[in-house]
Amino acid sequence: MLKTLKNIKTIYFLGDGYGIRGGANYFLCLINYLLENTNVSVGLIDLKDGYINKQLNNKNIKFINYADSEWNIEPNSVIFCPAERLCLLKPLKKSDYRDSIKIITIVWETKIAWGCLYPPSHLRRFANLLYKTNSIMFMDLGCKIATESKYQLNRKFKPNYLPLYFRNNTNIDLVNKNIINENEYNVAWLGRLSDSKCFSLLNLIKKYNNIKTDKKKKLHIIGDGLYRETLEKRIEKIENLDVEIIFKGILKDRELDNYLTNNVDILFAMGTAMLNGASLHLPVAGVSETGNSKLDLDKFICLFNEEGLQLGLPDTKNLINKINPKAQILQTILNEIYCEFKKEDIGELCYQYYSKTYTDLDSIVNTLFEYINNSNLTYKNLYRLFKELPFVNILHTNVVICKIPLFQIIRKRCSTIYKFLGIRFLKRIKYGKYGCKYKLFGLFTILKIETIGRYNFPNIFSKKLNKQ
Repeated sequence: MLKTLKNIKTIYFLGDGYGIRGGANYFLCLINYLLENTNVSVGLIDLKDGYINKQLNNKNIKFINYADSEWNIEPNSVIFCPAERLCLLKPLKKSDYRDSIKIITIVWETKIAWGCLYPPSHLRRFANLLYKTNSIMFMDLGCKIATESKYQLNRKFKPNYLPLYFRNNTNIDLVNKNIINENEYNVAWLGRLSDSKCFSLLNLIKKYNNIKTDKKKKLHIIGDGLYRETLEKRIEKIENLDVEIIFKGILKDRELDNYLTNNVDILFAMGTAMLNGASLHLPVAGVSETGNSKLDLDKFICLFNEEGLQLGLPDTKNLINKINPKAQILQTILNEIYCEFKKEDIGELCYQYYSKTYTDLDSIVNTLFEYINNSNLTYKNLYRLFKELPFVNILHTNVVICKIPLFQIIRKRCSTIYKFLGIRFLKRIKYGKYGCKYKLFGLFTILKIETIGRYNFPNIFSKKLNKQ
């Protein structure tokens, strides 16, 4: 039985623009479930031709165009937004509703450049706000530990986990428990070809290339992305490459299931891509999510050995030893498949773990409702912190000595404030189409000059992604 939402009538999901990835498909699952099984109204904030909006195919949802300068969101609503995109939220058409619109957020990446989104002073207050309002959830333990590190938010949080959902209604006739070819290693990678994922893929290729065997080594790369051309160039530079690389591009639904079943003995991936293979009784191993282009780490983990709902690994030996002690070297994993003939056993363990953990959408939605009820983050809180939305429209330049802001420049849409030791001494204000004026202490105009504007953000709303 589903929990009851307290004083919430509509749940709005902040879409992924043109991004096609696990998070977007997760939101789609939640939206469809809510539409079919509850009386809760559902809304979507996205581009008109965004991926999620296209997939919903004009279902009965409340749609708000992300491109609008102000959003018409009714009171007693909640916005479900990935944590790194809180800085993208736009003003409300009716500011009186700020108190009655909640925000709930989730972290599903282990690498987030918080320092590029917020200056240090705001970042500390931002982290404290998420903690005090109990508004932040995590995809898994790995995301929580990464977010709490001194390189990210540097703040301890409650262990609020929201499991991912993946339900693949695969017919049993698709399951193949036999080795594809006794004279070959058939290993696959599944995932979009973005920079952080491709660094892990390159690491896998290098470790795979070092494996000593008389069998032919094949790697099936399933997925595409903006980083593919760069990836191909980096692969060409690998010395003495002894792996046949097969680029398959994007495969979906039944076509993907058929390819994995007929061509792959073990799948390497991160995130929801791991569940694609597990649903087919295929052995699945997680890789490290990383921003390190020089990653050199021979550690991988079978899905059923994961801890804390993780779908992958950290990218340092210390963290892996701390929270993923069952991670193994690639040689050991491949030996179990090809020398000890455990493909069927390992595939079954992966399937049972997936089935038990990631297929109960009733339980996942109940968990989501519980977090919404317990969260106290509102639009009003964000305005108090950011002063202007979206926060990415504000550029900050700080000169900090011994952790004390000596000189600060705060750029907003129409004004720039200059501070010395925290005291505002000059303000620049834009006026008309090209003009701007400088005011001493924000009071007396001392200079007028011409200027031009700026702004372009972010890549998930880029038309380049829509062409894939």
